[in-house]
Amino acid sequence: MKGDREKYIQMGFSDYISKPIDDDELVEKLNNFLGD
Repeated sequence: MKGDREKYIQMGFSDYISKPIDDDELVEKLNNFLGD
């Protein structure tokens, strides 16, 4: 939903992915957290 990401970031989440999950987006975000 529009605005969900901002809401969760404001609550202290590091990031947010909405459903349905895009595989490429998930891998990109995991790489950012875990390092390349």
